[in-house]
Amino acid sequence: MKFRPITCIAVVALCGLWVGVLAQGQNIGTGREAAAKAPRPLIKGPIKSPTGASFNIAPSSEVPGEFQVVITDGDEQVVSGAFNLIQLEVLKAIMDEARKFALSEEGVDKGQPTTSRFSTKEERSFIVDVTKSATQSQFFFTLQTQIGRLTLDAGAIKRNDKREESFFFDIRARIEAAIASALAPASR
Repeated sequence: MKFRPITCIAVVALCGLWVGVLAQGQNIGTGREAAAKAPRPLIKGPIKSPTGASFNIAPSSEVPGEFQVVITDGDEQVVSGAFNLIQLEVLKAIMDEARKFALSEEGVDKGQPTTSRFSTKEERSFIVDVTKSATQSQFFFTLQTQIGRLTLDAGAIKRNDKREESFFFDIRARIEAAIASALAPASR
């Protein structure tokens, strides 16, 4: 039996890949440790709020390192834009600050609701407003691009529950997954 050089090269390359995959698997660990170290996969498709609004983020097929963000209000309004990793990290930081504020009793006026805005001067595309009443915090998520501006009701939480269950936290999880997928090694 004669081996052709191309066949030998293919076999050697496949063996090298197989050994690399096995070695990488040994470094990941098991159980909870593996789940904590493994990068989160980017979930595909839009997420929807109970009001019909939706949020979607996906890697750009045209520009490496860029993500397409699309939000809809559930009716006819749609706003989209392309954002890089640094912009997504700014958005996550804005959302993290809004989350901390929403879960605290800071700024609560027992008589009437008060609204606080979270944004940056450097990145004007993202705004998160938190309206606090006596017992709950309401989120509003705004995306502003060259196409237009759209604000979504991103849900409410009861501060005494401390449960992070609303459309706002779904959006935050998607942003976090997109950042993790962008930072994951390319050799997956």
